[in-house]
Amino acid sequence: MRQFSRLSDFEKQKGEILGTSKWVTVSQEMMTEFARLTGDEQWIHLDRKRTLSELGSEPFAHGFLLVSLLPQLQGDVFEILSLTRAINFGANKIRFLKPVTAGTRVRAKVKLKRASIDKNFLRAIFETEFEADGTEGPVMFAETIALFYEDMEDL
Repeated sequence: MRQFSRLSDFEKQKGEILGTSKWVTVSQEMMTEFARLTGDEQWIHLDRKRTLSELGSEPFAHGFLLVSLLPQLQGDVFEILSLTRAINFGANKIRFLKPVTAGTRVRAKVKLKRASIDKNFLRAIFETEFEADGTEGPVMFAETIALFYEDMEDL
């Protein structure tokens, strides 16, 4: 994990790949709980017998389940020591490129596309590619925005 003392140090990384997260297994239990919490209980996420029979695969993870892993996986890649709070501000683009099935390990490669310090925060735009173990190319791409705050007196 890369550590940055201040937001001003982090800002200097714009345009750079910050690193790659640890692997996380997208389990059927995780998918079932996500389905329950979101109300998206479509059979392709939950019914192993049917997906094996009709689709020839394990159940597929929800795309938004993968999106929900972004904070955890980005947290594996970097830490800003002076941070007092972080706010997810939104997404410019999210694409689900290939299905991720139950039991698959995923990880994220995180790039700080842009960063700028404004009055009392840093606005960061990340490009994150998810890869799945054993799958060629990315399975998901997300361009997300976060606002990071610290005591800005020293900037």
